[in-house]
Amino acid sequence: MSTELIPFPVECPDRADDRLKVLIVDDEPVLVEVLCMRLEGQGFKTIGVYDGRSALSAAQEEKPDAVILDLHLPDTHGLDVCRTLAENPDTASIPVIILSGSDEPEVIRKIRAAGGCYFVAKPYDPNVLLLVLHQALESSWGW
Repeated sequence: MSTELIPFPVECPDRADDRLKVLIVDDEPVLVEVLCMRLEGQGFKTIGVYDGRSALSAAQEEKPDAVILDLHLPDTHGLDVCRTLAENPDTASIPVIILSGSDEPEVIRKIRAAGGCYFVAKPYDPNVLLLVLHQALESSWGW
């Protein structure tokens, strides 16, 4: 696995801070910190949280361009967070990327049913995650 990250040029919508904003939700603080650093190194603004309640609050307040979400959270299941985001008109258009070690077919079906459109298995390749994030952002803007 290459440790060099691929370049990630993405045009952003007009706003005061033109960096794309990604909400990262995982109960592992080290993973959140590493993902934040990697994505910030690629020009993103990041918000890292460790539980479902904080994720829903941050999504509502911060209006991220994408969410990277683990399934196993301390206060709720990631599928519940995904479903709540998909059902809320204020957050329904935000693409959700599930980043999880659970990759059984039944789990993938449940992710789709909850509104998740993207999945990256742990352990993950940072380049694959960047490509999926890029695809999610492009799809959400209708490019």
